[in-house]
Amino acid sequence: MSTVFAKLNSENKSAASLLVIRIGMAFAFFWAGYGKVIDPAGFGMMLQNMAGIQPEMTTGMAMMIGILEITSGALVLSGLLTRPAAIFQIHHIIFYHYLKLF
Repeated sequence: MSTVFAKLNSENKSAASLLVIRIGMAFAFFWAGYGKVIDPAGFGMMLQNMAGIQPEMTTGMAMMIGILEITSGALVLSGLLTRPAAIFQIHHIIFYHYLKLF
């Protein structure tokens, strides 16, 4: 049995809950990035319709956003550069919801 779950005191519960949150955030950004990388034209059309971005830029922008989401998910999951990756993710979520409002 893992040492994290061997003795469930408050410190181990905290570490286990942070691990679950980290895995969940990484999975969410992997999934979102995967969809954008697989179908950049579809996400590009959404960018064009919702944000008014020029059609020439949408496919490249969709690929860039998808690759950055996958990369930040991998960084959060591995624990490398966690704060910059988390800042990118928070900024991305806020910006995405701002775009959805209009």
